[in-house]
Amino acid sequence: MNTVIGPYRLVRRLGQGGTGEVFLARDPEGRQVAVKVVHPRLAADPALRQRFRQEAQAASRVARSCTVPVLEAGLDGDRAYLVTEYVEGQDLHRRVAEHGPLTGSSLDALAVSTAVALQAIHAAGVVHRDLKPSAVLLGPLGPRVTGFGVTRPSGPSARAEEGAPSFMAPEQARGEDAGAASDVFAWGGVVLYAATGRGPSAGRTDRPAGPDLTGLHGALRDLAGRALAEDPGSRPSVQDILRILTGATDPATSLAQPAPAPGPRPLDLPAAPLDRPPSALTTPGPPAPRPLDLPAAPLDRPSSAPGGADPDHVRPADQPGALWPPPPRPAPADDPVPSARWGRSIATPILAGVAISLVIAGIAFFTPAGEDPAGHPPATQPAAAAGDTAQPAPDPATGPTAALSPSPSPSPTAPPSSAEPTAEPATARTLPFRDDFSGADRGWTTAASGKGRHQASQGAYRITAKADAYLPVIAPLTAPVKNTTITAKVRMLRGKGDFGVFCRGLDEGARRYEFSITSSGDASIGKSGEAPASVRHVPVPGLRPARLIVLQATCRSGAAGTSLSLSVNGRKVLSRLDRKRPFASGSIGMFAHARHGGSGVEVSFNSFEARP
Repeated sequence: MNTVIGPYRLVRRLGQGGTGEVFLARDPEGRQVAVKVVHPRLAADPALRQRFRQEAQAASRVARSCTVPVLEAGLDGDRAYLVTEYVEGQDLHRRVAEHGPLTGSSLDALAVSTAVALQAIHAAGVVHRDLKPSAVLLGPLGPRVTGFGVTRPSGPSARAEEGAPSFMAPEQARGEDAGAASDVFAWGGVVLYAATGRGPSAGRTDRPAGPDLTGLHGALRDLAGRALAEDPGSRPSVQDILRILTGATDPATSLAQPAPAPGPRPLDLPAAPLDRPPSALTTPGPPAPRPLDLPAAPLDRPSSAPGGADPDHVRPADQPGALWPPPPRPAPADDPVPSARWGRSIATPILAGVAISLVIAGIAFFTPAGEDPAGHPPATQPAAAAGDTAQPAPDPATGPTAALSPSPSPSPTAPPSSAEPTAEPATARTLPFRDDFSGADRGWTTAASGKGRHQASQGAYRITAKADAYLPVIAPLTAPVKNTTITAKVRMLRGKGDFGVFCRGLDEGARRYEFSITSSGDASIGKSGEAPASVRHVPVPGLRPARLIVLQATCRSGAAGTSLSLSVNGRKVLSRLDRKRPFASGSIGMFAHARHGGSGVEVSFNSFEARP
């Protein structure tokens, strides 16, 4: 070939997918790269060109841990292209088709590596939306995830292009926005395919009641089954998956018991400044991501579209390369089944390489990027300015658009459980605390007499606030709570207003920090006594309060003040640092607040848990 696009000389075609063709190319320095050229019919769409620019910018910030980094994106005339590192090796789809399913430590390593990749992708505010076996490259150093940061069309035709078996989450198949939980579903499908050669049936009209997990064993079987749940709120988070697969918690209890088993603490590494990509912490290696300088289209940003494309990076059949992992050898007669080898399989050389890459990239398995596990200001950040700061998390469709305030990040929040928690004995009145409201009312109280009703009924706790009334309900704890992470599953039943959870409540809840969701889908973190107009509200893309959502609120003291953060459905949307006479400790609980002039508001909490 003698074709040039941008500064890259195309060498040969590697494959073709639903959104374009992939070429092996060389950059101006002669290094090999992979160039994805978007189909002209897509590149000609102004809205898609705009979204291509936005998503490529966000993808360039993804850390390199177990991913194929995006190096550059550009527009060359009417052609749009995306440049990534070139990985020598087969993709998972071809590997399984030619050599059969993975087993033992090879399967374990693939499960961990793909979960680590999703952790890095989500930490950059990106949703993959099209994770599948052909998007997992088996390079000589282990599995690498590719295919993120490529804009895909929306609508039924896009979904039809994906083919079968579909690794698309049910909510994507229905045309809804994809989130982190959608990628977790795809992860479960990829693991199932790697172990059995079968894909999940979700997204098809003839799908059975549940996936066939035959061929999976032990922790992987349990996690894949949870990941493939129909309800996004029932799926484990990526942090849940990594904690279990790396032995930080007992897989039999971690998603259903009050507290995880003691495990190694995340590494206390300095956080990178928020205006540079996480890959800046990596050691010298392949070409670093270049700043993207693309012409902005004068269009409104469209909402994220469901994934749906053919393989984005295809290994040609005639291309020699390392086979990872090698074809399995027959196991000795006395070799235990793969599930029995779980404990020692994680310590294989491949996983050791994964762990080393995490250290280099500055990412702990379950610490969100830029956060200090101890709740202290990162060493690389300057001192924060006086006053409160409230900052929205990056929009996953647009990526970060500006450097955030240098205030310290809150300590990491514990991911929501994928299984409904069970109520503790009635005598338990300290953290960890959880209630699934399946039994008698355990003593939740309120001092807001005449403001409405609250009661446990049929496995849920309903709070009904009268018009223009605020109704807090206090958890039945015997001691004030200081540092905590609260996780609640809740939905709005009727009315207009806001609802959520609170921490450090004083004067029977009259003073508090509250973490709110409005009936219109906005999120906020407020402190009692503030003027309502001064509280910042941030839209949460795709949020529908009438559906079950997972709120996760963290309240933690540090040297500079009290750090507060709010995550919705596994995605961090707001953080704030209170330096003006922060509340020291107090009660925790749930609330509903009806708007003025309406008929009231009613919400239903399915579960409530608080951890230290």
